[in-house]
Amino acid sequence: MLSQQANKETSAMTHVSGRILPDDITVNGATVRGQCQLDDSGETVIFFYQVKSEQAKQRWLTIRQPVHLTGQGSMKRLLPATNFNQFDAQDFYATQHITHQITLSQCTVTPVSYTHLRAHETDSYLVCRLLLEKKKKTN
Repeated sequence: MLSQQANKETSAMTHVSGRILPDDITVNGATVRGQCQLDDSGETVIFFYQVKSEQAKQRWLTIRQPVHLTGQGSMKRLLPATNFNQFDAQDFYATQHITHQITLSQCTVTPVSYTHLRAHETDSYLVCRLLLEKKKKTN
């Protein structure tokens, strides 16, 4: 599955729709980055977005619950290291089953509940979540 994901074509402009958890969001200056699980494929991608105003930046900084993202952006394969001994983000993210990044030109985020997220879980995520909950109960 990861090899199919990695061979996915890059696109000049694509519609994006997916779920973001609040812990997966980082705001650095005017740049927002994070991980988004796409609705159509279940694939997780890295996203980048340049906020247009201080007010928009504050909205990103105050996200405390899962959000649903919709927007437009260009998707491309994560690049490998180009220099000897350089950190290889492509290899690192491949261990997390992430092969692509999206640079968003526009987006909107809408809050969703954790219950809503559970209704859309894939079987593999469900098994992982149940194992983590079981581990928490035994500790």
